[in-house]
Amino acid sequence: MKTGTTFLQSQVFSNLPDFHYLRNENSLNSRLEMGHKHERFLISNEGISGNPFTYRTELRYFDQFTIAVDRIKSTHPNSKIICCFREPSSFIQSAYKQYLHVGGIFEFERFYNKNGQGLVHPDDFLFSRFINYLQANFEEKDLFIYNFDAFIKDMPGVIGDILAFIGSNTTYDQLNINPKRKSNPSVPDHLETTLIKANKLSHWYRQKTGKHLQIKLFGKVINGRVIVQYILPKVLKSSKKRDLKDLKQFYAQDWAFCLKKMNRIPTLTL
Repeated sequence: MKTGTTFLQSQVFSNLPDFHYLRNENSLNSRLEMGHKHERFLISNEGISGNPFTYRTELRYFDQFTIAVDRIKSTHPNSKIICCFREPSSFIQSAYKQYLHVGGIFEFERFYNKNGQGLVHPDDFLFSRFINYLQANFEEKDLFIYNFDAFIKDMPGVIGDILAFIGSNTTYDQLNINPKRKSNPSVPDHLETTLIKANKLSHWYRQKTGKHLQIKLFGKVINGRVIVQYILPKVLKSSKKRDLKDLKQFYAQDWAFCLKKMNRIPTLTL
């Protein structure tokens, strides 16, 4: 999650004619049940690898990830694995935004803090453990591990590498990709408090009425999140940004190890 998966799913994976693409929540089982005529299946669902702030399980993020890897290895032992990792401080920031988008009501300090008392745990973003576990369960030739920064800085190159890795006959130029199209923009830092208030109001209203606090306008659903995420940023602009320097330094050593293990890293930062 939070590594461009929605972009890849909508603009790349769903447009490859030489694969049968699966994205639904039960996609790991679907391949076994469908008996589709295609021999090659492409499964992409960010939920497979876990969620650091999930409400559905008490399992920590890394534990969710290892269970997913074990499941893939047992049901699809000959799979090729594509996995993207994002610099931890940037990932945590983006994950927090997603937490707010789905109704979260905690300030950032209650979502994450280094003493382990937040909603997410600091150890869950030591991504070297994730990479080590992948490498322990799949051969190097079957792993394509890349850095989100590389994807942002050289999208044609990384997507081209992914297509070559999975053996697709489609090229980047044939996909008609629009790099500027965003499907889930993050709420700006200066509007986080506003979204938290909107989420609290929405929760209160649903508890009282059993209904969602929203209206339909021109066929679109308008609620507090939509207003804060899409409408207010256009009229209430600010340059306020959360300072992530200390957080970045906290994970610097582990992230440096991760970069050495990746197929694609941003050459501009080396």
